[in-house]
Amino acid sequence: MKFKKIRIYTQYLIASRNLFALYLLSLAFVSIIYSCFVVYIYPKYYKYIEDVYTQRSTEAAGGLSRAFIGPGHLSLLPFPADIEASIKRVVSSGLILKVKVFDLNGKCLFSTQVSDVGTIHEGDEFKRIVATGMSYSKVVRKSGTSLEGEVATIDVSETYVPVFVDGKVFCVFEVYADVSHEQRGIQNLAFTSLGVISILMIFGWIFFTYLMARLALVERKRTKLDKILKRKNANLNERVSYQKDEIEVGHQIAVKALATLAEYNDTDTGSHLNRTKHYVVALATELSRTGKYSCSVNERPVMIEELGLASLLHDIGKVAIPKEILAKPEHLTSDEFNLMQKHSVVAGEILGKANALYREQFGEDSYLALAQEIALYHHERWDGKGYPVGLTNTDIPLSARIVAIADVYDALRSQRPYKAPWTHEKALREIVSGRNSQFDPTVVDAFVSVQKEFDDIFENK
Repeated sequence: MKFKKIRIYTQYLIASRNLFALYLLSLAFVSIIYSCFVVYIYPKYYKYIEDVYTQRSTEAAGGLSRAFIGPGHLSLLPFPADIEASIKRVVSSGLILKVKVFDLNGKCLFSTQVSDVGTIHEGDEFKRIVATGMSYSKVVRKSGTSLEGEVATIDVSETYVPVFVDGKVFCVFEVYADVSHEQRGIQNLAFTSLGVISILMIFGWIFFTYLMARLALVERKRTKLDKILKRKNANLNERVSYQKDEIEVGHQIAVKALATLAEYNDTDTGSHLNRTKHYVVALATELSRTGKYSCSVNERPVMIEELGLASLLHDIGKVAIPKEILAKPEHLTSDEFNLMQKHSVVAGEILGKANALYREQFGEDSYLALAQEIALYHHERWDGKGYPVGLTNTDIPLSARIVAIADVYDALRSQRPYKAPWTHEKALREIVSGRNSQFDPTVVDAFVSVQKEFDDIFENK
């Protein structure tokens, strides 16, 4: 089990870009610290050493200048013995490596290293020191070159200090001081600091590596659980979808079975209900695209589908009408026509009660409310001369105004006991002639736009 965890950790460590980024960040941080030492701290420290040794050399030169203006010391040749002795004592301390004294022409008059006596310093920097009377100091690194062209064997401070007598430059002292111990100190400090920082970074990286490995293991378990949940959710969604489809199909079958009750006593209607459904869908779709009814038709995503389904029940009230009246080949008498008109009221009552039961159970209306207003009002006319109530204009529900055109068109095109079937063109002219009287003019305009689709539905459905 332990080796298995190690293997899992290793896999996730190799795959983890976050850990690699953390490693690069650690290297970058160490590099920045080191760069700070190289770019900022080292130069500052060397400048500090230069300033210190310049100050010390200046103080020493000041003391020597007072010695030069003592009795008999106004000349450099011969070089004063007491000053020479003082210089040699300073050199013997070990901090000062070498001292030279130059005249104003750059000739070396005295040096703790005898071989330097008599040499000429021709550097431009030396001439500037003589001309300006300003001190000069810099740290020469090991293997570096001094102003005189000498190669340093260790880190040294090279300082030039002019000696003034009566306010004028009298001679120039050159002092070489050993600064290697200071250099070793700053290096030790730098390496110690980098070492401590590196160790802290390594421990931090190890800690974060372990932490990321643990998180990777948790993520692996979470991913596994997610896959299990997704698989179960997929199965559940599939079952719910299947059951929903099953309920929807059963629902549509029940509606169609209920709708066929209207055909029980009126066998001549044939496929009238099915065609009416397709007419309604085509007409509602056209109205949904543009015009003043588009918002109403698009009120719900399934509005058009529900309109088509509800339209199947528009003649369900005919179950209450005697078969003799429905199948009568002659024109109906006044009493028979009055009885026929009651089918819309009967349908409204049947569907209203059914919707009331649904609302009582679920707290909202179903498509049966739409079916009720279609069945009750699809024989109303735009001019108010329809039945059963005599509603006018937009008081008639839009659903009923749509079904009215679909119902009349199919009735005109169909064979009935009392009439022969009409052609599409004749039925089209009849409906257009009823614009603003029998039918809503906006719905008639939509019908004209899709009239070819109506013809195709009648011929093929």
